[in-house]
Amino acid sequence: MNEEITLNMVLDPKCASKVLQMVLERDINDWVSRFATEHPNCPPEALKMVLERGKSDAISRYTAENPNCPPEALQMVLERDKDDGVSWYAAKNPNCPPQARLKWLMAVGKIKTPDLSKHDIQVIKDYNKPDEEWEQFKKMVEDE
Repeated sequence: MNEEITLNMVLDPKCASKVLQMVLERDINDWVSRFATEHPNCPPEALKMVLERGKSDAISRYTAENPNCPPEALQMVLERDKDDGVSWYAAKNPNCPPQARLKWLMAVGKIKTPDLSKHDIQVIKDYNKPDEEWEQFKKMVEDE
């Protein structure tokens, strides 16, 4: 494939997902691959394939940032427990499972396990009591 033609194809907003997949299958860390990973038409399978390689390069970083990146691929990145750019972008991705994000943040020492003895648990227990104002509101609405 001619590099220039490929870059022009990848920069086209209507670029086919099959072309983007083919570009990423080359496993080359270049501008063409970078723009392919950022493309909104990039298929989730191709993004997952890139992250499965386990590299900490610019291509993986842009892949982890793509909103098409599947949750299981983002979780896989975070389960490596690395404190690198790829992991940070995986954690920031809206598709990232919250549990995986929290576990990773704890594993890399960004947050600590909360010590519940230092918190006022009484406040939580109070929520178990019936809310009188809410009950009055519901009754008022039902009566109308």
